[in-house]
Amino acid sequence: MKNYARSKLIRILMITVLFVLCISRNAFAALDLEKVTTTFDRECEAAAKKLKDSIDRAAESIRRRKDLDGVTKQQYVDYANEMKANFEKHGYVPMAAFVREFTIIYLKEHRQARAKATQAYSVAIDLAIKMNDQQRASKLLSDQKEKMGPPVICKIDCTGQSFRRRWNWALKADGSIEGSAATWNFEDNELVIRNRKYIDKFKVHESGKSFIARNQFAGIYSGNMIYP
Repeated sequence: MKNYARSKLIRILMITVLFVLCISRNAFAALDLEKVTTTFDRECEAAAKKLKDSIDRAAESIRRRKDLDGVTKQQYVDYANEMKANFEKHGYVPMAAFVREFTIIYLKEHRQARAKATQAYSVAIDLAIKMNDQQRASKLLSDQKEKMGPPVICKIDCTGQSFRRRWNWALKADGSIEGSAATWNFEDNELVIRNRKYIDKFKVHESGKSFIARNQFAGIYSGNMIYP
């Protein structure tokens, strides 16, 4: 009888310990995710500040150039200031060639920060699933999409010149395009959109507000960056 009571007590203690461990693991996961989110926000803010500072330096560099006349200098400075304002207000990154290197650095840092944060969420979601806590897993997945979802960083209005068609693209920070299987990136300092074997290459105006593009069929289209 004593052995039975002792065995039962041991089982109860083991179940209690496991329960406490599970709660602790969830608590630690929650604490880690809070830290992950804070770190992600901080890294994104740092990348954004670096981009804005770089645009300012580019404008100052243009002012010092001796190969440009005063009117051209002011025009480029105005372009830089407008692109910076659009980034601050809408989160739309500069696309013009003379500041594109800074945009590429910003996007790289933003993607790296997002990848680290997404990995942490994936671990927490897997843990919730293994613990059969579907409600928590769904909540974590929803939080991940809300907090880590890649923002739209450029909207493009396209109009065919050598063919009849008009459409829009919304480029996202992770290289995807909203509502499309196509992806985008900068290749050899060109804005390029790919969709399987199809490829479109863009020549963006120095203002960063308009472009002309050519697709794989030598079709030509042009358009503008759309701002809210």
